[in-house]
Amino acid sequence: MPKLQNVHIPQTKILRRPKLSDSLPCALLFLAARCSLMGISPFAVAMFAAAFDLSIGLLGIAAALLGILSAGATTAGVKYIGAMLLFWLYTALKPDYKEKSVLSATICALMLFLGGIITIAYTGANTYNLMLLTIECMVCAFFYVVFEKAAMLITYSGLPPTEQELISGAVCAGIFISGLSGISPTGFDLSTIMSAYAIICISLHMSLAVAGSCGVAAGLICSMNSVHAVTLMGMYGLSAMFANMLKTFGKYGAALGFLAGFAIITLFIGNSVTISAIEIVIACLLFIITPERVHKAIGTFMSTTAGKEVVCSHTKIRDYLCQRISGVSMGFAKLAGVYRAATQRRLNMYTRDICVVLDNTIEAVCRRCPYSNNCIYNEKTNTYRIMFSLLEIIEKHGFCTTSNAPGEFMTMCKKQEVFLSELAHSYELFKRDALKQGEFINNRDMLLKQYEEIAEMLAQFHDEISTGFRLLPDLEDKISAELRRADILPRDIRAFETGTGEPEVFVGLNKGEDHSIIAKRISAATGMNMEYRNTVSSLMRFCPGTIYDVEFGMMQIAKDNRLVSGDSITNFRQGSDKYYVIVCDGMGSGTEASKESRITTRLLEELLRDGFSAKTAIEMVNSSLAMGIEKEFFSSVDLLSINLMTGAAEFYKIGGCKSFIKKEACVETVFSPSLPVGILPEVHISCISKRLEPGDIVIMLSDGADGNSLGFVSGERIKKLTEDMEKTMDDLAEAIINTSRTRGMNKIRDDMTVACIKLIENLN
Repeated sequence: MPKLQNVHIPQTKILRRPKLSDSLPCALLFLAARCSLMGISPFAVAMFAAAFDLSIGLLGIAAALLGILSAGATTAGVKYIGAMLLFWLYTALKPDYKEKSVLSATICALMLFLGGIITIAYTGANTYNLMLLTIECMVCAFFYVVFEKAAMLITYSGLPPTEQELISGAVCAGIFISGLSGISPTGFDLSTIMSAYAIICISLHMSLAVAGSCGVAAGLICSMNSVHAVTLMGMYGLSAMFANMLKTFGKYGAALGFLAGFAIITLFIGNSVTISAIEIVIACLLFIITPERVHKAIGTFMSTTAGKEVVCSHTKIRDYLCQRISGVSMGFAKLAGVYRAATQRRLNMYTRDICVVLDNTIEAVCRRCPYSNNCIYNEKTNTYRIMFSLLEIIEKHGFCTTSNAPGEFMTMCKKQEVFLSELAHSYELFKRDALKQGEFINNRDMLLKQYEEIAEMLAQFHDEISTGFRLLPDLEDKISAELRRADILPRDIRAFETGTGEPEVFVGLNKGEDHSIIAKRISAATGMNMEYRNTVSSLMRFCPGTIYDVEFGMMQIAKDNRLVSGDSITNFRQGSDKYYVIVCDGMGSGTEASKESRITTRLLEELLRDGFSAKTAIEMVNSSLAMGIEKEFFSSVDLLSINLMTGAAEFYKIGGCKSFIKKEACVETVFSPSLPVGILPEVHISCISKRLEPGDIVIMLSDGADGNSLGFVSGERIKKLTEDMEKTMDDLAEAIINTSRTRGMNKIRDDMTVACIKLIENLN
């Protein structure tokens, strides 16, 4: 092994000069030496052993001696000072004594026992003194660990503290405050003032339970040697609760609450407890005049140490999802802004003014012409006017040669054929760039629309999740018990509370189970009417029953009785209260029209089932179809949304045919002109809202059903067909189509679709 060279090995200093940083631990040791509990005071020895090392031991012994003498101890002080001197000598022999906490605590207790034996031998020994000394040594060993943990709390303040460190710090603070007892330079007890000040601080920054508990603890500390300990504990605890209840008014409210609570309790118990009201007032005034930054620092310390809030799992999940969804939403919004700026720079490359065509032609032809001075400089305005007339001829006839050029041009220009050829070429380039610019703008607008719609969709999800959802494990147990009573063994049960406060239950069972029986058992467990909605990932979904339900009926006939209809229709329920009907009519008829309408219907249904609003879903489908990557898709959209809790109906018509609402004595027509989806990048979406009552019927048609009989479908005809109240909705749809065929001389000129929706009361 090579020898180490020029290595400085530090030597432990036995003594060193005091520093300013030693003043705080010496002051705390002074207070610990003054504190006593039932005639014993082992706190100074324990703190000295835990906080003072060999180099500063003499300074600590001097501070403890001052504390003992100020407390009035004489003979007992010899015991404590002797114990400190013995432990100080022990640290000189074993500098690494702090590595083993239990051993050091034992040594500290042993040194106190030796110091006590010396005192007993001088004053005279008896059994009581030996028993008291043994108890004091055990207390000293315990508090050695307490002071050591409290020192770790201060030393490693940047790290999360443990519960032991927090408790130790609180106990040490109580000891130091108790050490202030009897110190009254102005006639007021500093212990009472500091105790009240600390309680008000805790009441301002912590919860009601913590404030009350700390108040009771402070009362115990301040009255350990008093016969009124129980009364003082209650007084401080109740005053702390009064202060906490008024903390909404800031530090003034907390101070006033503590003062009012103390006054009320004092009036109630009388003069049995001798606590100066002036001392409480002084504590409140000191609390009020404390700077705000100090209060803020105290509050930060308490909230990051003792005030850790226990957050339940579903709240953590909700906050995490909200954070992630919000970040993705903002990302898409920023992406749309960046793409808009970048594409605008590219668009500027295609922007060419018509004057550029003229300038390029002049540059290519006229600059080398010996007669150009007269055309370009002397007759510049007239030259541009003639060139514009040439462009008008090209635009009107498609070409411009010497045969159809104006005579003024033929007289002025000496290179007619070359000039006309170059002008036509420049104009073709101009039109090509203009076309490319238009296509680029169209594609950019559609892509930007996609980005913005995704960002809006994610923002909606964020709002829905942030409103709150909650796991219900207790309800899961109740449902499991109810199902087992009916000999139904579920393999999975999940219960949630949505943001609206309603429960949703998912149950995984084997195939063939009766939904109605399961719904009754779940209703018994939840205490409310629950209904089966749908199956999601092999889990049956149950939601609260709605006030209204619907009766749905429909009929379709293809053009000329073909096998394939160009119309598509679907109806479904979403969530606990939404009911949707979608009728899409593809352009034309046959297989291609059916493909267009089915794509539109499927996309809309998937988006609505995923939780999108109707407007957002239509906009996303429109922008997707308008991209036209392989071919153009055009389809009308007639969407009906009914809230089964309120009866509110919303009609969204994008190129769709008119609809009818049959009420008791009248028929109302609903119509909204708009182009079908897939034609333009942006579509104007208007929502027509109506209120439905039980018994009202909504009739939705495709263009074929409306136009086949040349105006047969009208309000009066619908009113007449719905007079028979015994008809089901399927019968009514069939009657409308059959009557339309009859009046159209049994010719089916286009695909015909009729949907009838009747709002009824939910009797479950």
